[in-house]
Amino acid sequence: MRQIDDAYHITRDTLAIVPIRHFDYTTRIIEKNQTLVTRQAPLAIIKGNCLAGASSYQGRRKAASHLIGAIHKVPILIYERTNIYGLPTQSPTNYACSWLFAQHILKIVQHPDTNHSTVIFRNGTTLNLEESTYQLRTQLKRTIQLHYAIKYHN
Repeated sequence: MRQIDDAYHITRDTLAIVPIRHFDYTTRIIEKNQTLVTRQAPLAIIKGNCLAGASSYQGRRKAASHLIGAIHKVPILIYERTNIYGLPTQSPTNYACSWLFAQHILKIVQHPDTNHSTVIFRNGTTLNLEESTYQLRTQLKRTIQLHYAIKYHN
């Protein structure tokens, strides 16, 4: 794992942003070919990238909520030009909220030993999360709904 000190830029290679409890860093960033760690909180990374994508997090959240009718755990379009959508696994203000990037998710399955989930990404990477399979699949459906609402809105 490589630690980054600068603001993290979400790219087409970003699979997930996961909070972790560690003395030296607070977030693990899983990319296609590497894992990074940073002191930036997951929500701060999302907000900073929304601004880099020419909108505020609150603006993106409000627009998504309007388009798909979701009030809680609203998926966010981070970069419109490259179709990068982030989906929160919990309330974004909750410390334990991870962010997944929909274009990389192959499937979401129930973890064999618990009621938790395993996310399987298209490159074979897996991520175990505490949320139920139902919750994560619902979030993925919302994200797809948002994508089509934006794509066919005009």
